[in-house]
Amino acid sequence: MKATRPPPGSGVLTAQQLARHLQVPLSMIRRMTSDGRIPAMRLGHRTVRYDLDEVRAALRTPSASPPRTRQSPPEPTSETPLPHYDWSGGTCSSEQL
Repeated sequence: MKATRPPPGSGVLTAQQLARHLQVPLSMIRRMTSDGRIPAMRLGHRTVRYDLDEVRAALRTPSASPPRTRQSPPEPTSETPLPHYDWSGGTCSSEQL
């Protein structure tokens, strides 16, 4: 099914239309919606629409929480035991050091 354009001046958009308008990936719109950073209107179980004016206002307002960043795993230390692979039994255990 082909997406239709909203009526001129309505300002109500689908997630895909909003992503295209803001020139960001659709996944970013979905993530910002689930994080509560942009307001969304839920019209059913899967139907979500966005008021363009409300989204613009939310994006202009500084966020109370910093944006999520990916954290790298902690560096191993000398106290962190490395797993030992038992070639005979096919098991891996840090207790077999």
